Amino acid sequence: HLCLSIAQKVKLLEKLDSSVSVKHLTEEYGVGMTTIYDLKKQKDKLLKFCAEKDKQKLMKNRKTLHKAKNEDLNCVLKEWIHQHHSEYMPPNGMLIMKQQRSITRN
Repeated sequence: HLCLSIAQKVKLLEKLDSSVSVKHLTEEYGVGMTTIYDLKKQKDKLLKFCAEKDKQKLMKNRKTLHKAKNEDLNCVLKEWIHQHHSEYMPPNGMLIMKQQRSITRN
């Protein structure tokens, strides 16, 4: 089972727009024709999602369009991580989870 990153999906769609054949893309990316047609249907959503993100380097690894269930908490945690990442030791997963629990209690 192959799962393309969002960056790969966008690149595939760009090639499709530049008249590269679907058959060639199936061979190049190792996906089926149905997958390519599904991506074509999601093109607007994918491009909008990429345009909204401030960290383009994260798009090369991200595979889904799902957003956080609680966007406010997500923003607060991102800011907290950003502040603590500049210190000597970046926060690890356990520390982030502890911070998340303390934020949601307040």
